[in-house]
Amino acid sequence: MYEIIEKDNYTIRITLHVKPRASRTGFGLTSDQKLKISVQAPPVEGKANKECIKLLSQAFHVPKRDICLIKGQKNRDKTFEIEGITMEQAKSVIKSIL
Repeated sequence: MYEIIEKDNYTIRITLHVKPRASRTGFGLTSDQKLKISVQAPPVEGKANKECIKLLSQAFHVPKRDICLIKGQKNRDKTFEIEGITMEQAKSVIKSIL
């Protein structure tokens, strides 16, 4: 199952698998039930990471400045920290986008 960790009341950490150069942008699950985000941007000069932040911002309804990539800058498995959202809100959003 996908991993969400509550850091404090209004900050979560979410780990997901990124698929760069995808034909479509969006969310899904991998075969081993990890949360996946597909982006059209290539994994060059942080373009895919920036697109991930943009999509997470839209999905969770938080400003891009409140999302930080804390692990996996050059890896497909990434951990993002999102401020301004509770664990319950995050679960609700993920349920709605899958």
